[in-house]
Amino acid sequence: MMEAKRKRVDPHITWAGDYCKHCFTCINICPVKNLKFKRDEMTSLLKCIQCQLCEKYCPDFALEVEPKQAAPGKAGKTGARAGAKKATPPSKGAVASRAEEGHTVPSHSTGSKTKTRPRRAKPQKAEGAAEKAKPGAKA
Repeated sequence: MMEAKRKRVDPHITWAGDYCKHCFTCINICPVKNLKFKRDEMTSLLKCIQCQLCEKYCPDFALEVEPKQAAPGKAGKTGARAGAKKATPPSKGAVASRAEEGHTVPSHSTGSKTKTRPRRAKPQKAEGAAEKAKPGAKA
């Protein structure tokens, strides 16, 4: 099988012109508008943020983007959530207090996703009391 000619269009992007059908998906999906076509050749504006969207959405697999390298001291973590802490689940007491307030409560025993508690009905006001409560009303 013959290997396609690959061209380095950016320090992070390699393009295989033999595979590309010029559908412009890569150009339209790029969040920084880095890629362009000039005379049937792909060119780059050297603004690549290595999001890899062009590579993921290319229907012809004509693009390869080098993945982002981990920052020193943060081995194994990349992306926007690299420094974020893991979320901890709420304690049983916190879930119970929210249930008393009428919020949905996770149900693990029945297999259903949520269980709701009925809300208490609000007391009805008498019609005469509502008229007296209006400020500035003349009798």
